[in-house]
Amino acid sequence: MPLVRNFASDYVGMWEYRCRRLAEAVARPNGKDEALDAVISLKVTSHMIGGLRLAGLAGTLEAQIRKGALRESGVLLSEIRECGQGTVQAIRRRYSGQA
Repeated sequence: MPLVRNFASDYVGMWEYRCRRLAEAVARPNGKDEALDAVISLKVTSHMIGGLRLAGLAGTLEAQIRKGALRESGVLLSEIRECGQGTVQAIRRRYSGQA
């Protein structure tokens, strides 16, 4: 179980960085590669932690980015931010302050 707690703690600790990195990459005119890297990282780690809704939203954004629709991602980024904050809160509750 310590491995799970460590992963959960790392996920919570990295949330703000991941969210900011993704938003900044999407905002850059030539940020497609960095945005893909950031969104895939978010998708995979969210799936691993059990944040399936968040992973799904990240997958939808990944598809948009691959199509080159970076500018249209604002609403989806807001949903990701909100869902991610809820996911982090749920992780914290689950591990009673250990995450």
